[in-house]
Amino acid sequence: MQKEDFDKLKYVWEKWRDVSGRAVRQQFIEYANLTNQGALVNELKDGGELWLRPYESENFQEQIAKLYDQLSPFYQELHAYMTRYKFFFTLAVLACVGHISVESAKKTYPLRDLSVDELKAYKDTYSEKYRSEVNKQAEAEWAFQTNITDYNSEVQVNSSLELSAWLKQEWVSSISQFNLSILDVPEHADLRRWYASVEVLGIPALDDTDLAKWSQIITSMTSLYGSARICPFDNQDCNPNTDPTWSLEPDLENIFLNSMQKEDFDKLKYVWEKWRDVSGRAVRQQFIEYANLTNQGALVNELKDGGELWLRPYESENFQEQIAKLYDQLSPFYQELHAYVRYKLSQHYGADKVSPTGPIPAHILGNMWAQGWQAIFPIVSEFNSSSLDVTGAMVEQGYTVKKMFETSDNFFTGLGLESLDTAALDFYGDSMLEKPADREVVCHASAWDFMKKNKNPGDFRIKMCTSVDMDDLITIHHEMGHIQYYMQYVEQNPLFREGANPGFHEAIGDTLALSVATPVHLKKIGLLDPNFELDENSQLGFLLRMAMEKVAFLPFGYIMDLYRWKVFNGSIATENLNQEWWNLRETYQGVQSPVPRTEMDFDPGAKYHVVNDVPYIRYFVAHVLQFDFHQTLCELAGQFNPSKPDEKPLHECDIDGDKTNAGAKLKVLLQAGSSKHWAETLEGLTGHSEMTVDPLLNYFKPLRDYLKQQIALHNIPVGWSSAASESEVVPIVVGAIIATIAVATLIAFVFVRRRKARENRA
Repeated sequence: MQKEDFDKLKYVWEKWRDVSGRAVRQQFIEYANLTNQGALVNELKDGGELWLRPYESENFQEQIAKLYDQLSPFYQELHAYMTRYKFFFTLAVLACVGHISVESAKKTYPLRDLSVDELKAYKDTYSEKYRSEVNKQAEAEWAFQTNITDYNSEVQVNSSLELSAWLKQEWVSSISQFNLSILDVPEHADLRRWYASVEVLGIPALDDTDLAKWSQIITSMTSLYGSARICPFDNQDCNPNTDPTWSLEPDLENIFLNSMQKEDFDKLKYVWEKWRDVSGRAVRQQFIEYANLTNQGALVNELKDGGELWLRPYESENFQEQIAKLYDQLSPFYQELHAYVRYKLSQHYGADKVSPTGPIPAHILGNMWAQGWQAIFPIVSEFNSSSLDVTGAMVEQGYTVKKMFETSDNFFTGLGLESLDTAALDFYGDSMLEKPADREVVCHASAWDFMKKNKNPGDFRIKMCTSVDMDDLITIHHEMGHIQYYMQYVEQNPLFREGANPGFHEAIGDTLALSVATPVHLKKIGLLDPNFELDENSQLGFLLRMAMEKVAFLPFGYIMDLYRWKVFNGSIATENLNQEWWNLRETYQGVQSPVPRTEMDFDPGAKYHVVNDVPYIRYFVAHVLQFDFHQTLCELAGQFNPSKPDEKPLHECDIDGDKTNAGAKLKVLLQAGSSKHWAETLEGLTGHSEMTVDPLLNYFKPLRDYLKQQIALHNIPVGWSSAASESEVVPIVVGAIIATIAVATLIAFVFVRRRKARENRA
């Protein structure tokens, strides 16, 4: 009990847990799952209910909780006495033996009272160091994603851990100790907002061992995803080490874009399945560990689970409810689009392959994940489709990848925004805009702010395996939207160099792409025939293609995080990871797997954002916000009047060149970064502080009217039955039930024997 025993006690405390608790972690998880199975066989809710049966009370847990609540004040008084009068050593011993959490220990200390000037000075010092540390971490992450090697992987992991260690050190030694009540007045709101941004440590709060494991798992999953290859359809038994193979980009994506004949049905099914074999299935166990560690990180921060940690940037206690409400308002439109597309696909492939009333097979929608359907527009559209896709014109006019980026840059500068030439150090020299032939890379398009300086020109880059086609031209505008955001808020405090919320960042480029994709704009830049007539049919064709990109995405954009929220909060059990994924895909999206799936598969892991720890609800938010932004900017530019929507339709608006009104107002939003609550930033542009789906529905109104007409005319069923997906999992479910019964019977027998033996020893 001497002061000099402090480190000795800490050593003993830690090493015992290293050789005991750590060694049985995975076994405990399996034991808990089997205990739950044993309870279920006995028609009990879970293992806890099984354990409480000897107490013969339906509310025994409530009784215990009530007793504890009665005792808690005495414990707290004792705790406070020992803390105050037995000094730091006593508190440290308590902390070491695990009776109080890091957070409660922090709250027990007398907080440090600093002046406002001292708090400002700390903010300035921290911010500059933060910028420098983020820059180093970005360099290492870029090196790894643009050249996947074991060495770069190790450097990236170490760099991530170094950043986390610094964040944790600052939080423990300083931020968590500050008394911030002095800032709870209106005149210090900005400084209080800055401290609010660093008050929750996040994942770096994990202990060093778990943090390293968390980082290594993500790096490993990302590496597997980036280097995954499958054998070609015409050489399915190839040797991957010596024979040509297909990668996701561009090989598999091109197959989905260009395979629309009836005879391509099985080829698409093969590609769909084999990609999931080499990507998702390979990371299933790692994902389970990653999810558990993410939850641990949330709990250390006194948050409920990983989902709550992910939702913190949205600064709303009911954000999930807001999203659910928005989706419910959009769902009828999606179901009408789904019905029309399914009707056309059933005609194309035959009712034996595409049920007129069931979910659509996920492999025939023109995209590896069925998240966007615009590639199959030629199958679905009754309109002249060839003139709406300007890929041919781009090729004929000699468009290069660089020219595509220059075209996008010109659009931004036409609005009075920043140019790559003046605001970026060496964008074209530093970026990776095409897929290199000499190394493995992560092709998934992304924009990067290296935080090299606090002013322009800055180090901003894009990583993308670009193809010369219209889809990638639109994607470029999306990524350039990120770059423009970076360049506009560069002078904000480094902690505020991010979108007002994550959805804002994703929405900016897409907002401007709504103008770029219009026939009006494509004619203006010479990619559409000058004689192209914007008659009713061409407008409906344009809107149908846009809906197959934007509206078709909405349920996918929602369930990607709805699924992971459910994994984090435990409502999806590890033994049902894949089945529950397909339950959500079918329920919300109306798609189904084209081949039987089992729990050996992990189909969510075939998506980049799942393996790379990227929350996805931002994309759903962005799809709502972009139409809200677009309508507001079009009103400012005098190209849309909500009281006379048919006079100048919203879908024809092109704000190109409007610096004075649209460009100026957009610049204000961008420059604010996250220095204000997103609702305030939204209101500053649109005049309202809540997200609304009305602009999206305004944009697509002519198409929706047409779809309703076609549905009535052809008696097209809307919605889908769910029996098909259930039949696909029957074999694995039956097998699992039989195995569970056998295991549970053995567990029950052993449980009774061991319980009686323990009771006798006690």
